[in-house]
Amino acid sequence: MSSMKIMVAFATLSGNTMLVAQTIHDYLAALGHEVEMQDLLQTDPDQFKAYDLVFIGSSTYGDGDLNPIAETFFGSGEILDHDCSSANFAIFALGDSAYANFAESGSIIKAKLEEMNATILGEIFTIDGYPDEPVMMAIKKWLDEILALSN
Repeated sequence: MSSMKIMVAFATLSGNTMLVAQTIHDYLAALGHEVEMQDLLQTDPDQFKAYDLVFIGSSTYGDGDLNPIAETFFGSGEILDHDCSSANFAIFALGDSAYANFAESGSIIKAKLEEMNATILGEIFTIDGYPDEPVMMAIKKWLDEILALSN
C-alpha cells in the first residue's frame, strides 16, 4: 500500500475525542502515512481537499446533537458551499449508550459531508463511553478496514 496524506480532524470537549484522534494519528503514522491532526476549531473545510483521506470525529452532546465545536464548524450555512468530492472520509463518533440517540453525532456529520459531495468509506465507528484499551484495539481494526477501502 502506498503512503497517503491523511488528516485526522476532531471536535473535543472533554478530551476523549482528541485521545481517539491521537490513537488514529499514531497508528497511521506508524504505517508510514503522512498524518496531520487538526482541531475543527482551527480547520477550514477547503483544507480537506489537500488530503487523500480524512478521518473526522466528534462527541455527541446532549440528547443526540453535535458537540458545540462540531456544531460551530458544520452549522454555518456556507459550509455546504465547500465541495469535498476530492477526498475520502471516515467518521468516528463518541457517545453514551444510556441515551436513545447514541453517538448520533456521526450520523449528523455523515449527512453534512454527503451534502458537500464527500465519499464516506466504511461504517461510522462508534465509541460508547470512555475510549479504553479494548476500544483502542477495535479502532485499529476499523482503520485497517478503512485503509483497505481507500485503495
